[in-house]
This record gives sequence, C-alpha cells and structure tokens, in this order.
Amino acid sequence: MFKRKLVGSLAFRVLFSSILFIVTPLIFYALYIYEVDYQEKLNDVFTEMHLYQKDQTNLIHQIESSNLNFLKAIYELITLIQEQSGTSSLNKIDLLLKNFSSNENLSAIFYLTVNKDSLLICANSSLKAYEHVNFNPYFNVEYLKSVPDNIFVGKDPVFGHSLFITFPVINKSYEIVGVVGASIALTKLVEKLDTVRKLYDANVTITDNDGKILASTDAKRLHKKFIEVSNFRPKLGEQFIPIKQLPSVNEGYEFYFNHKRRFLTLTEIPKTSAKIVLTLPASSFLTKLYKSLSELASLLLFILIFGGITSFILTIRFTKPLNQLRKVMQQVGHGDLQHQFHKDPLGFEINLLGEQFNQMVISLGNYIEEVKKERAFKEAYQKELQIGKEIQASLLPSGKIDFHELESAIYFQPAKEVAGDFYDWMEKGDNLFITIADGVGKGISGCLYAFDLRSTLRACETIYDDLSEIAIKTNAIFCEDTKENGSFVTAFLAKYHFPTKQLSYINCGHNYPILKRGRGHLERLETSGIAFGVECFDSVELKKIQLEENDYVIFYTDGLTDAQNKEKKLFTEKRLMHIIETGSYNSPEELVKLINLEISLFTKQTDQYDDITILILKI
Repeated sequence: MFKRKLVGSLAFRVLFSSILFIVTPLIFYALYIYEVDYQEKLNDVFTEMHLYQKDQTNLIHQIESSNLNFLKAIYELITLIQEQSGTSSLNKIDLLLKNFSSNENLSAIFYLTVNKDSLLICANSSLKAYEHVNFNPYFNVEYLKSVPDNIFVGKDPVFGHSLFITFPVINKSYEIVGVVGASIALTKLVEKLDTVRKLYDANVTITDNDGKILASTDAKRLHKKFIEVSNFRPKLGEQFIPIKQLPSVNEGYEFYFNHKRRFLTLTEIPKTSAKIVLTLPASSFLTKLYKSLSELASLLLFILIFGGITSFILTIRFTKPLNQLRKVMQQVGHGDLQHQFHKDPLGFEINLLGEQFNQMVISLGNYIEEVKKERAFKEAYQKELQIGKEIQASLLPSGKIDFHELESAIYFQPAKEVAGDFYDWMEKGDNLFITIADGVGKGISGCLYAFDLRSTLRACETIYDDLSEIAIKTNAIFCEDTKENGSFVTAFLAKYHFPTKQLSYINCGHNYPILKRGRGHLERLETSGIAFGVECFDSVELKKIQLEENDYVIFYTDGLTDAQNKEKKLFTEKRLMHIIETGSYNSPEELVKLINLEISLFTKQTDQYDDITILILKI
C-alpha cells in the first residue's frame, strides 16, 4: 500500500518531471553527439577502405603494365625467332619465361598458336599443366579482338578463374597466328591484394560483373553472389549475399554474413569488368563509441539519483493540500456533489484550483439537470421517428408484385429512420404502373416530399391511363406543394402492358434502369427528363421497349451506385452492370441477394450514406 501511494504521489510526479526535464535534454544531446561521432568514424572507415582499394587497383595496374611490357618484348623475340628459324616456338626462351613468372608471382606465361581449325592451342608455357591445352572453351581469337587492351578476367583450365594479360602475334597478312599471355590465378591475386594494407579482419573478394564471387580470402563465400537490394526483407536464397547501400556514405554498403554485420566497398579491376570487393566487420569501429556511451550513462545515472532524492524531499510538504483536493474529487466522483475543498495555509495555487473545482461541481450539478431534460426530449424525438418509420413502412407496398406471370424482388434500406426513397406499383386492368423515386435529402424532409409525390402519382394513375399525362399532371400538382423551396424528387415511371409485354417509360431525372435480355446482353433504359418539383413542364419524352421472356428489368436509386467504402470510392453503375451481366442467379430474389453481398464486400461495414432501393422484375 505504501509503495502504491508513493508512486502515485505528487512528490513522485514532481521528482519524475524534474528528472525528465534535466536528464532528457542530456540524453538527446548525448545521442546527437553519438550520432555525429558515429557518422564521422563511419566516414573514416570507408575513407580508409577506399584508399585501400585505390592501392589495390594501383598494384593491379602495375602488374598489368609490367607484364604487358614483358609480353611485348616476348612478341619481339618471337618475331625474331620466326625470321631466323621459320618457327614461332619458344623452346629457346623457356627458362626466361619460368624465371619471370616466378619473380613476378605469376601463375603462368604461355604462348598459344592458332591451328588450321582456328583453335588456340598452348604450344609453350611456364606451367606444364597448360601445355597442349585447347583454350577455345575459355576464350578464342574473336573474343580477344573484342577485349580492350587484351586484358580480362576469365575461366582458367587449371585455376578456375584468372586475370589474363595477352598480346596477339600477327603475321605479315595482319592475321592473328598466336597469342602471348600471362595469367594470375584469382586465388593468388586476392592473397596478394590482401597484403597491400593491414586492416582488422578485412576480406578481399573478386567478383564478375554480375556480382558472382570468383575468388575470396574467405572460402565460405565462394560460389555465392552479391546482389544489391533496397532492404533485407524478404530473405533471399543461401546462394545470394544481399548488400544495401548506406545512404550517409558515398559508395558504401552493408551486409550480413554468418549473422554478423559487415561494411563493403567495391571497385573495378583496371581494364576489366570484374570487381574487387573489400569488406570489414562493423564491430571493428564501434567499441570506442560504446565505451563513451557507457561513461555518459554513468554521469546521467548520478544526476538522476542525487537530483531525484533532493526533489522528492522538497516536494513532500507541498502535497498535503493536493491530497485534500484529491479526496474531494474522489467523493464527487462517487456522486457526492455536496463535498467541497477547504483552503490550506501552504496551498498557494492549489487553493485557487480548489476554489475553481468547487465552482465546477456547482456547474456540474446544474448541467446534470439540463442533460436529464435533454435526454427526455431526445427519447421522445426518437420515439416519434420510430413511429414515422412504422408509418412509412405501412404506406409502402408489402410483399411482391403479383401480376400475371411476373417474378419480382424488392430491397429497401433507409440510411436513417425514415427515407426519401420510395417504390410503388398499381395494377390497372392489363397494365401495371411501376414507380421508383428518390427525394432530395435524407430523413424527414425527403420522406415527406417523396410520399407527397407518391400520393399524387397514385391519384393520377387512377384517373389517367397515358403515362405522359400522368407525369405532367403529377408534376403540376407537386410544384404547387414545393413552390420555390428547392425541394424536388427524381423518379422513373413505367407501365407494363401484359398482353403485348411492352414497357413504356418516362425518366424524371432518375438513374437509368438496366435491362438484361434473356440472351445475356445489357441495355440501359435511357430517356431525358427533369425531376418532379423543379419546374412545370408541358411534355415529356416517352419511350417504349418490347420485353421478352426471361428478361430482367432492374430499377434502383442512386444510394446503390453511390455507396462508398472507407477510401471514399463509389460502388458505381459500371460495377453494378458487371454483377448483373456475369453473376449467377435464376430469379430476382437471387439477384437482389447477390447485389447486397457485393455491396457489403465493397463497403466493408462503412456507414450507409444514402437510402438504397432496388426493384427487380423478371418477365
């Protein structure tokens, strides 16, 4: 209990706040210094790595230049020998080749001749394993013609991969009759490059242009492939080593190998497309940073303990009036609005807070009384709306349309308690009058005007048979009711004549119904017209269409096509037509269920924005 009171006390909170505002800036400053120091040391590491690679490329450049000069001299000797003896054999200078190869730490110096089949055959070599080997599977004359400076990294018949330095032997007809070359096995080359400088746990690797590892001082990396990625997820196969560029370092990368983070730089081997890859463990430069951070953490801990104890002792005395105010608040929280705060000699600002709390309690009591009155009013209002909803439901036709052989289905879902949408039908002899309408706005106002229009339409349908005359007469009466208050109702009026299966229709600013033929294709029942109540009109556009057995006619309001999902995208007429055209259903009821299912999947429980009405007929 004591521990709980201590943690929840004002003294503890003041202590916590003091420490927070003293230590937090120091922590942020320390983190800033750490970040700056980290970045500086990181740049230093990569600078050292770039210098290391510069020395490596200089070394390779020297090797290439010295060997190329030697090969030129060998070429001159070959030319001289050929002029004197008529043969290009190097048997006379074999010892010279072996000595140079050994002194320059080369894998081999060799001479390839071009036979009658244009094959490159090794005639002489400082390495016996090269002699009489056909080099065409590794490189041929045409390839050498395409290689700049005749220097390249390629497959080696003995060492797997080597750096080749070649010089073509050309006869008087300017044809290549042989090739003088030197090779350095990449395994030997990486060992030589690794000795250029001494860096902690550095690894040297040579890859081809695609990142495939050809040689490395770390044997575990052989036959793997470096691949640049933007992030380390998802994981790639074991044969890949993903590397990611560091945004704060120029031409610097990081990667993980054997669960350890390493840094990486790369550069091209001079005059080739192969690359030298240098890697270092990231932990090699972080040790000093961690030590500095631990020293700073010790200082912050001292400030926390010393300053915290002092702040806690000074704060305890000032908690008494606050505790009194807390108890008063608890009593008020339990419903005792008569409990009040009393001033304390050392209360200072707490006394002012207590007096304001007393005034708040008085105001709260008055507000509770007002809320009770408002709640009673809202409950009465909701009851009236429920009655309105029941009245609206009783005015709309119940059940299905029972007219000769017609099949039908109806879906009606208000956005609020009462709706501005309505649907209606009336049988008159062999004719069936059908109406679907949408009043401007939602709720009570839309509902009143919509059902005013419904009553007028039913009266006119009773008196008149002509659909155009019904629309004109109804609009004239409805305009008298709406006057110039801006209210209007869109509607689609249709008359179905059973003996001929002919549908006459008028559109008064409403959505076009969709006709699906029994053969499968869709049509829109398009006709122009303005909504009821906008202005009086003397004529309307009446159209007729011949229906056939198994045709579907789908009437609907814009609440269907304007249904929205969480991204504020609309359901749209296009999506509705796609459902009607491709859906699987055998009756109007199944089609209504299918449309409702698609709306639910699209809106994903988003609040309904507008009334939705669907009326479907099947001939």
